[in-house]
Amino acid sequence: MPRVLSARRARIVPAAALAAVVAAAPAAACDVCAVYTATEMREERVGWIAGIAEQGTRFETGLPDASGRTVDKGERLNSFITQLFLGYDFHPKFGVQVTVPIIARDYHRLRNRRLVDGRIQDGVMTKGNVSGFGDVAVIGVLRPWSRVTTNAVLRFTLLGGLEMPSGDPQKLAEEQQLRRESEAAAAVATPGRVASAHHLPEGSPSGINGHDLALGSGSIDGIVGGTAFASWKRLFTTWSVQHAIRMEGAYRYQYGDETTWFVGAGAFVLLDHDHTLALQLVNSGKHQGTDTLEGTSTAPDGASSALTFVYLGPALTFTWGDSLLLDLAGDLPAVRPEEGLRPQYRVRGGVSWRF
Repeated sequence: MPRVLSARRARIVPAAALAAVVAAAPAAACDVCAVYTATEMREERVGWIAGIAEQGTRFETGLPDASGRTVDKGERLNSFITQLFLGYDFHPKFGVQVTVPIIARDYHRLRNRRLVDGRIQDGVMTKGNVSGFGDVAVIGVLRPWSRVTTNAVLRFTLLGGLEMPSGDPQKLAEEQQLRRESEAAAAVATPGRVASAHHLPEGSPSGINGHDLALGSGSIDGIVGGTAFASWKRLFTTWSVQHAIRMEGAYRYQYGDETTWFVGAGAFVLLDHDHTLALQLVNSGKHQGTDTLEGTSTAPDGASSALTFVYLGPALTFTWGDSLLLDLAGDLPAVRPEEGLRPQYRVRGGVSWRF
């Protein structure tokens, strides 16, 4: 392969591979969205980069019945997160970026489930929606090292920054209200028992709660992570790991720290001086720590509520010259919780332009 094509790959090809890389984000505890960076498209250049990304996720819930089994009671949540981002590279190896999420969620959820004569009676199915700006992320992008040969490219990128409390956290008030109600009920049934913000003693009132619907956390959180790209001729692999360091926010609610990852392997079906088209198989997911409310775990009886989600699916990316990048990916859950909010599928995509 001519060296001029290899050099071009060093600038453009990693963009196609890394456009869908996941990062920590200010969505909800059960709906982590990618902080769209297109980091490698910025290699070896200075100036502005802007874009828009979209993620849509469909959720169902699993609720316990009187026998202890987990059943689907018809609750649904559709979550759409649009990200507008603008970045500037002061140097070929360093830049900054501001990402503004716009969140829209509509849902059907049960309210007022209760225990009557030893049986859980379903409450009323209610409909609702929330929308608005989420928590803005300000990150720095550092590209400390890369290597390009005739047939291979190897590159690392580091990310770090803050998530600011710009989104509306009002829905977190539901968590406080539920904690008060469950504490009162638990004090009567079992004095001294630590109640859960998510579960009343007689069972979960709903699989969709305030922390799933809140547009912001009300806290200033940290974002750290890194990505890697390696290719050999037309084959390539992409890696990313991100970690969100959560602090106590509005209504004394603190989301658990979140670690997200992305691993992809694929090949370029089109690779020339003006265009690239890449296909890959992607494994992505997250591990979320235990949420706390007023310093106490929200899990039943104060136990751990750590969750792990794993997705699998295809991804397609396309570049035009060294300025335009498009990507599209679809994900199906391979690992998800049995109880509570559970993803059914997820679709992601974005476009970015390098000025």
